[in-house]
Amino acid sequence: MKLVQSHREGNEVHFFPGAKYDCLLAQYGEAMNYLLMDMGVEDLEVLAPPQDLLMKLLGMKGAVLLWRGLVAVDLLVKAACERRPYEKLKG
Repeated sequence: MKLVQSHREGNEVHFFPGAKYDCLLAQYGEAMNYLLMDMGVEDLEVLAPPQDLLMKLLGMKGAVLLWRGLVAVDLLVKAACERRPYEKLKG
């Protein structure tokens, strides 16, 4: 909801991890797209490919780069959260 109501560029696709097997994770992406459709949002889509399709789209090299990027973001968020309480000047 926050993303839909925020200022966006338009025609965006957001990645959400998908799953191949019967579990709730396999349904989240499609459910989010239905919710966006019900809200009348046409310029935003959720991409939640199952792992095997993701491997076909990216290949092994692309999957490794995606994984490294996700780990880098996690490490940066962790570092920011660890440093924030010790800031002398806020921000």
